[in-house]
Amino acid sequence: MKKICFFMDTPFTLGGEQRVVTVLANYLIQQGYQVTFLLTSSNKNIDYSLYQLDEKAKVVFLEKYNNFFHRLIRKFWKILGQCNRKYGWFQKSKKIIKNSYCNRWDMPEIIEVIKKQKFDAIIGIASTYSTILSILKPKISHTKTIGWQHSTYEAYFEMPGRRFYHQEIILNDLFQNLDVYIVQTKDDKEKIKKHFNYDVINIANPNAFKTDKHSKLTSKKFLAAGRFSFVKSFDKLIRAFYIFSKKNKDWNLYIYGDGPEKRKCEELVKELGLENRVFLPGKTSDMESQYLDATIYLMSSLWEGWGMVVTEAMEYGLPVISFDLPSVREIFEEKNCGYIIEQNHLQDYADAMLSLANDPVKISEMSKQAIEQAEKFSVEKIGEQWIKVLESRVR
Repeated sequence: MKKICFFMDTPFTLGGEQRVVTVLANYLIQQGYQVTFLLTSSNKNIDYSLYQLDEKAKVVFLEKYNNFFHRLIRKFWKILGQCNRKYGWFQKSKKIIKNSYCNRWDMPEIIEVIKKQKFDAIIGIASTYSTILSILKPKISHTKTIGWQHSTYEAYFEMPGRRFYHQEIILNDLFQNLDVYIVQTKDDKEKIKKHFNYDVINIANPNAFKTDKHSKLTSKKFLAAGRFSFVKSFDKLIRAFYIFSKKNKDWNLYIYGDGPEKRKCEELVKELGLENRVFLPGKTSDMESQYLDATIYLMSSLWEGWGMVVTEAMEYGLPVISFDLPSVREIFEEKNCGYIIEQNHLQDYADAMLSLANDPVKISEMSKQAIEQAEKFSVEKIGEQWIKVLESRVR
């Protein structure tokens, strides 16, 4: 039995990373792997029910990591790291940048736990934990180290003030030290090859579930869901719906979720006089009912590492209208699952909404294609790709 570790903050909070990691962990447990979560969070709350994590999964917290001294030292280095991302003050100092991820006081405990647990492979979740693994690799050389990127190339390497911005000096070490680096799209794989001359592996995110339930496609209801944040650009979706609403008086829009931009969107709904057409109910623990009660799913994000809500909506048979995202193009492939609209072209987005709303035959055809395409992202098919990575020899 191979011992696999997921290294992250915590899987016991709401978030896309937490959800997809749980899905993969459960699959690996079902295949006979022993799965451990190595966590840095100071919150020791363990909630297996949140995303139905298999209780066979072991949870290990780094105890010293969150004592006062360690937090104080880490805060100092993180401030320097944040200044570098924002202003580029230390972009030529590999020492400062590395210490902003993992300083010499934190290293011993992490190394000790990894060696004691005798993991065969450890997967670093997102930029922080992938980077920590790359820094520790010389000390844990017998453990396969895997970095797992959870957003787009642009969000990781080109977004001012975020992740690896102004930190090019450590990227060669990141790719060279890790045994494997996983991205979610072919687009990201090609960009990393072009800019860093490094071959990564692309593995799509698995669907969180498989269902035989499909929308009846009879409601006049558009659906969207996610955190109300800048990247989701729900304000643009509301404006596109406003354009649509001038020509269609029957369909309504429901956006489920919460977040810092929700108040702004509520005010926009009032400003545009859409109180009886656009509804923002907040979070829901029953998205299945919302998918089944909708007819068309709308994606408005500026970027997404992988559109999990898109593949979920397709699983329930919903055609999708999305702004142009590499991940959505790869999800659709050559299938006619919906429309992809150039970013910020609100009139074109509204026209696509109108085109589908007025054509139930097209909706039905796209629904069938969506259900068929969603099968490619089943946890069984995606899980097989992960097992190949886990079972391959360390390079």
